[in-house]
Amino acid sequence: MREVGLDPTDREAPGVDRKAAVFALAERLTGVRVTDEVLAEAEFLTGHVLDEPAGSWESVTVDITDAHGERTLMQLRRDQL
Repeated sequence: MREVGLDPTDREAPGVDRKAAVFALAERLTGVRVTDEVLAEAEFLTGHVLDEPAGSWESVTVDITDAHGERTLMQLRRDQL
């Protein structure tokens, strides 16, 4: 994090553009270079979290497809969290 200008203690280096640093960190983690073209052509998906009482759910499903097309699908039961 420090190499891209982010400080985990929340004391940012002077003159650091936080948004640029976050994109630089994402690039290092994923290997995907974020360019103007990538952002312009990207398909953005959003989700919606329903306001459910904390006691009413039994599991959570995580379904993520990364920029390389790799899918991560997990279902976690309440007792696993």
